Amino acid sequence: MMTVFEVSKANSELRPVLARFAEERNANERFGDWCDRVLLNEQAATKD
Repeated sequence: MMTVFEVSKANSELRPVLARFAEERNANERFGDWCDRVLLNEQAATKD
């Protein structure tokens, strides 16, 4: 079971990601597909 602190931390970390998803997703795009398209590409670009 998560503590109140852990829930609060998870909420504060997920909120910006979910806000970006709401703004940037393509029509009918699911969250996982958006993560693959956007977040994984960003992560790969920062490693180069």
